[in-house]
Amino acid sequence: MTPRLSLSEDANADIAEGAAWCEEQRVGLGLEFTQAVRALLATIERDPFRFPLARQEVRRALVRRFRYALYFLMDAETTTVLACLHVCMSACLHVCMSAVTRRRGRRDPSSTGHRSSAST
Repeated sequence: MTPRLSLSEDANADIAEGAAWCEEQRVGLGLEFTQAVRALLATIERDPFRFPLARQEVRRALVRRFRYALYFLMDAETTTVLACLHVCMSACLHVCMSAVTRRRGRRDPSSTGHRSSAST
């Protein structure tokens, strides 16, 4: 059974914003963007494993002809699109997520009960 496809509120808003921006650039481009996103959503629904992991369990699918990517998670029942971001934004997001992951991996000296000599 194929998991059903679902879009988060953020993803819906991202797609609408992307379409509006494209339409401002050229009349009709917003519709072309929306059609490209819909085609990609259909592909994600049919074959989600086709797309590479971007970060941990989150997969990334590039929107054809546009510099946007869809980010999605899968479980046994649902494939959830989390965001539709311009590739420049998604690069920033990736860097930020990497930094957060690295920080979480480090131990916070204040949580061990030890004080540094500077704080005594």
